[in-house]
Amino acid sequence: MGRYQFFKVCIAVLMAFGLLAGCQNTQQQEVNQLQSEVMRTHVRTMKKMGYMYELETSLQQLIAQKEQNASEADQEAIQKLQEAQAAMMQWMHKYIPPKAGTPYAEQMTYLLAEKQKIIRVEQLSTETMLLGESLTELA
Repeated sequence: MGRYQFFKVCIAVLMAFGLLAGCQNTQQQEVNQLQSEVMRTHVRTMKKMGYMYELETSLQQLIAQKEQNASEADQEAIQKLQEAQAAMMQWMHKYIPPKAGTPYAEQMTYLLAEKQKIIRVEQLSTETMLLGESLTELA
């Protein structure tokens, strides 16, 4: 093999490694971006937990004041607030960030599923807060 052919083979090998490294960097960036989206949704929803607890406490106080006149809607709102808070705790307990070296497709599949789960927790939290607010404003 002549020097020129050897040089061409070396360049081809280096380009192949460069493309492979570039693909891996892009994939890692995609994983990092998706994981960031999951965590942003988690943090945004987590900030609501204290307020949800306050709403729950307010509703319990309203029920205590109403005694016999407490509505089923008040009890249902408290239950839904508790369910939303429990859903967040359950998600946090089960969420495990993908380990380094886990195949790209496996990481993406897991993170997409977790993103959907935490979005549902966020939606549940928002809905129950609106319900709780509507009942505390009516009192």
